[in-house]
Amino acid sequence: MVQPNRDLSSPLGVLEAAADAGVHLLSAGGEVSRVEDTMIRITSGLGIESVEAAVFPTVIFLSAPGATLMRRVRRRSVNLAVVARVNQLSRDLAEHRIDLGVFREQLGLISTMKRYAGWQTTVVAALAGGMLCQLVGGRWYDFFPAMLAGALAHIVRQRPGSLNDSLKDFMAAVAAVIPGLVAAQWSLFHPGTIIVGGIMVLVPGMAITSAIRDGIAGDVVSSVSRVLEALLTAAAVAAGVALPLNLYLALGGRWP
Repeated sequence: MVQPNRDLSSPLGVLEAAADAGVHLLSAGGEVSRVEDTMIRITSGLGIESVEAAVFPTVIFLSAPGATLMRRVRRRSVNLAVVARVNQLSRDLAEHRIDLGVFREQLGLISTMKRYAGWQTTVVAALAGGMLCQLVGGRWYDFFPAMLAGALAHIVRQRPGSLNDSLKDFMAAVAAVIPGLVAAQWSLFHPGTIIVGGIMVLVPGMAITSAIRDGIAGDVVSSVSRVLEALLTAAAVAAGVALPLNLYLALGGRWP
């Protein structure tokens, strides 16, 4: 928050505005090069030159003559609407279509932007699980238990709580396996394709894509850290599948 008695046009005030925009972008899944470019565009548009920006997946550094700022980014997700909105605001500010006060006000409204309801994202996850099941060789009637697997995985992963992301991914993968194990009781179904369809909604595709884009842009540290993040997610999902599946088979569970 900007202090009431702080001069918004001061170097520190401008850096705070740019850092706020960078935090929104990074938290919404924006790549490092985009975040740095946006912050430099904002500061240059407001007449502050010689600004240095260093962005990593969890921290932002901004430095200008007479002021230095650091911001932590603790939570990250994917929200392309936020990325598009911040980009547009930064262009409007740089081209002097809005002033700094309006820019800060609009940034504050981003956190209140309407998002998809939980039931909507769950329906999409269910449909994705069913369709992905078909892509890996499932029969048409495997579509329905795979939908349930995808929905369960999404619900568990998105459930609010204090658990860290890796543990949530692990528990979500465990939930995704259950419909496949239940369906394995009938030879009609292909439990393997059902499980694969369910866990595919947990695959860190966006993290891998961002890592590749950061690597191409030359942001090696960010690229490596994003790859590590994706590998941790993949490992949690793999463990979440392997544990209940191996336990089920060890107890003599049926597998067609």
